[in-house]
Amino acid sequence: MGACDISFELKGKASKEQIEKAFKHQRENDSEENGHQSGYSGDFQTVNKVDCHFHTVFNSYNEAMEYCLKNAQKWDSVIAVYYKDAQCVLTKRETAKHAALSLEKVKLGEELSKLDNIPLNNSKAFQTCSGCKSRISLAHVKGVNCPVCRNSLRPKRLMAKMTAVSNKIQKITDKQNVIKGNALARAVNKCKDFKTLVAGWGAC
Repeated sequence: MGACDISFELKGKASKEQIEKAFKHQRENDSEENGHQSGYSGDFQTVNKVDCHFHTVFNSYNEAMEYCLKNAQKWDSVIAVYYKDAQCVLTKRETAKHAALSLEKVKLGEELSKLDNIPLNNSKAFQTCSGCKSRISLAHVKGVNCPVCRNSLRPKRLMAKMTAVSNKIQKITDKQNVIKGNALARAVNKCKDFKTLVAGWGAC
């Protein structure tokens, strides 16, 4: 017995009556398309009602969905909420900065790939794993991980360099997220378009 997320949307701030009508219609459509399946059809047939939580207007679809899935009750209810349908639009300056960061990230990704493809030093017949301390015959090792504990057999210097490059990539990603976050915040403040999300869990 599992669960899968189920949802549909309505334009604007739909009333409770509009939501309940759409919910009934969705249940009927699901019954026609999926059949009853003894209560495990993984759709709106597996819940009985909609609870409207209109105390908060969420700033994005993702925030709204997260709230619905957290508060919905499997086999009982789905949640209806409002959210702002804001479109994230970057300024020219933000777009240029984001593109420059993407280019930098591509170069770092290529560097990390080259480091990742460096083979083990097979000039040594054996190597002691730093994780489990097993003495490993390198002639029988496929890949770069210890066959006993799966710890990497790469030299510490190489591992440190790979970690440093990975950290640089993550910092660039964080900067890009800040740029997009600022743009979305502006859009949310100006947004006058709303949608209604009805979502929860379907038993399957």
